[in-house]
Amino acid sequence: MQVPGALLGAATLLWGWHQDLLPHALLAALLLEAARFARFRWDFSDTDFHRLGDVSGLGLLLLALVQFSDHGLTGIYGVLRWFPLVVITLTLAQLYSTRSAVKLSAMFLSVRYALRRGRISEPGELDMRLPYLVACLLSACAGLERSPWLLPALAALLVWLLWANRPRPRPMASVVAALLVCAAVALLTAESVGALRRALGPVIMDIVRERVAHWRDPFRNHTALGDIGRLKLSDRIVARIESPPGVPVPRLLHEASYTHLSNTVWLAGAARFRPQEPLGEGTRWDLAPDQRPFRTVTIAKSLIRNKGMLPVPAGTFRMEELPVEELEVSAMGAIKVLNGPALVRFRVRYADTQGIRSSPGADDVAVPAKLEAVLARTLDSLALEASAAPEQVAAALLRHFNNDSFRYSLDLERRAPAMHPVEHFLEHTRAGHCEFFATASVLLLRAAGIPARYATGYAVQEYSPLEQAWLVRRRHAHAWASAWIGGRWVDVDTTPAQWIADDASGAAWWQPVYDLVSWSLHQFSRWRLERIGAERDQSTLLWLLAPLSLVLAWRIHRSHRVARARSFADAPAMPRQSDRPGTDSEFYRIESMLERHGLTRPADCTPRAWLAHLAREARLPPGAERWDEIVALHYRLRFGPGGLDRGQRERLAEVVQRWLERAGEEDQNVSQVTP
Repeated sequence: MQVPGALLGAATLLWGWHQDLLPHALLAALLLEAARFARFRWDFSDTDFHRLGDVSGLGLLLLALVQFSDHGLTGIYGVLRWFPLVVITLTLAQLYSTRSAVKLSAMFLSVRYALRRGRISEPGELDMRLPYLVACLLSACAGLERSPWLLPALAALLVWLLWANRPRPRPMASVVAALLVCAAVALLTAESVGALRRALGPVIMDIVRERVAHWRDPFRNHTALGDIGRLKLSDRIVARIESPPGVPVPRLLHEASYTHLSNTVWLAGAARFRPQEPLGEGTRWDLAPDQRPFRTVTIAKSLIRNKGMLPVPAGTFRMEELPVEELEVSAMGAIKVLNGPALVRFRVRYADTQGIRSSPGADDVAVPAKLEAVLARTLDSLALEASAAPEQVAAALLRHFNNDSFRYSLDLERRAPAMHPVEHFLEHTRAGHCEFFATASVLLLRAAGIPARYATGYAVQEYSPLEQAWLVRRRHAHAWASAWIGGRWVDVDTTPAQWIADDASGAAWWQPVYDLVSWSLHQFSRWRLERIGAERDQSTLLWLLAPLSLVLAWRIHRSHRVARARSFADAPAMPRQSDRPGTDSEFYRIESMLERHGLTRPADCTPRAWLAHLAREARLPPGAERWDEIVALHYRLRFGPGGLDRGQRERLAEVVQRWLERAGEEDQNVSQVTP
C-alpha cells in the first residue's frame, strides 16, 4: 500500500493536537516531510538499522516501565500517548536511506536469532510508513481530549490513504461510492465500539484490579475505609447461593473480621491461621463441634490462582463436598483455601452459635483516643440508661442510624485533613456507605462497654429465577458490626436498608446479557469439574473418539484429493512467460553480467538466495555487495499487486547502474535475459 506525500505529516499533526503535544508533532512532521525534498540519502547498513531498532525497543520498554510504575493500569494511556515517537526512529531512517523498506530483523530479535541459526534465509521487509501512520492514528484516539472533530479528521486521513491506492481502471463513481460506504461503516463501527468500550471497560478493569489486589492481599489481612465502596461499582458475580426448599438463605455472608482501627485502616491483629484436617474422603471439614438445630446452604465460588477466602454464614461449624488440598481458619472467623480448583461448590452447616470465632479480648473494646469525645456525645444523644443491656444498645443504634438524619451514599464530601472520617460522618455529613456505618457502630458499641468487631463480606439479596439461586455480586460487598451479646457474636447491621435499592438502581443495562453468559460459563465449569477423575468420563471419551476419528479420516481424504487435483489434469494452466509482469526488470542486467563471469543462477534458486549465497562465499565482485534494495524493488516489480510507480522504476534503474559501475561493468547495453 502506497502512502501519499504529506499524509504522514498530517497524521503526525493530528496526533499532536489530540494528545496536547503539538510542538513535538510539528517538529516530527517537518522531519518526515523534508525527506521528500532532500537530495541526498544515507547508505545505512543492516547493522545500523539493527542498532536503531534496539534503541527504539529499549525506549518502548523504559516508557512502559515509567508509565505503569507511576500510573498503574492506566499507564497504558501514557504509553499510547508517546508511542509515535518510538516508531518514528526507524521511519525516519528508512525515509532518509537508500532503502524503501526496513528488514524485520531490525525490529525483532527473534528474526535475528533465526537468521544466525540458519532457520530462515531472508528476514522479510516492512515499509515503516504505514505502521507509523497507524501509530499516530491509534495514539490520537487514545487522547484524553474528546473533540467532535477527531472522527471526521480520522476519516479524512483514511479516505486520503484509500484514494491514493484506488484501483485505476475502476470508474470514478464506483470508487467514490465505495469510499462513502466505508466512511458510513466506519462511523457506525466507531459508535458501536465506543458504546461497547463504555460498557465493558469497567468490567475488564475491575477484573484486572481484583487480580492485582488478590495478588497483593489474597487473604484480606487488612481493609481501608473506601475499599468496599470501590467494589460496589461492579456487577460481576462472585458467588451463588442455594438453599433447600422452605429454608431461608442467610442474609449476610461473613468473609473477614477486624479488631484494631489504625487511623482509617482496620487490621486483623495477631490472629493466626491454623490448618484443618479433612475427614471422610478429604472433602469434609469440621471446624467446630456439631450444633443442633442447624441449617444448610450450598455455596459456589470461583478461586483466583486456586486460593482465596470463602464467604460463609456466621456460626458455620462444618463444610462438606469441598475438594481442596489445604484449608485454614483464624480465630477471627476467616476461612482461607490453598490449592483448590478454579471453582468450588460446597455445602455449609451453620447455627446461631459462636462458631469458629474466638471469644472477645482487650482489642475488642479498644477505642481510639481521638474519637472518645465524639463517641461520648453520640451515645448521650441516644438517651440510654446506664444499666441498658447490650441488646438495648444495639437496638438504639439501629434506630439512630435508620432515622431521617442519616442517609446512604457512595458520594462522599470533602473533609478537613485534621478531622477523622468517623467524626466527619457522625457530626457533619451524616452520609456514607456501609463502611462508615459499620465503623461508627463498632466504636459506639465499644464505647458503651460491649465488645465488637468490624466484619466484612457480602449481603445476599438478589434471587435469579434463571439459575434458581441467589446471586452475590461485587456490588453486594458489605460491612457491618459484630457484637458480643448473650455469649455469642451477633451481627448488627446499621446501614439503612435504602442501600440495597440504591445499589440495584446503578446496575448496567447489559446486566441480563452478562448474567446469561456468566451462568453458561458457570454451568460448563460445574460439568467439567464434576467429571474430572470419574470413571464414566473414560467411556464418554471413548464414545467421543469414534466421531472425531471419522471426521479426521474424512479431512485427510479430502486433502489428498485436493493435492492430486492440483498436481495433474485439474491444475490451472501456468501463465505464459510473456504474460508475466517485470520481465523487463533491470535486475536481469546484473544476472547477465554474473553469468558472463561463470556465476549462473540455478533454476530452483531465487535471486535473493542466489546473491546471498554468492556473498557468503565472497564470489561477488569487489565493491558490489550491496544488492538488497535491488532485489526488493525487483520483487515488488515482479510480484507486487501494483508493480512499481514511475519514481520507483527510475530508482531501480539507478541502483542497478550504480551496482554495475561498482562491479566494473561499464557496458550498459547488455542483452536482456529472459527469466
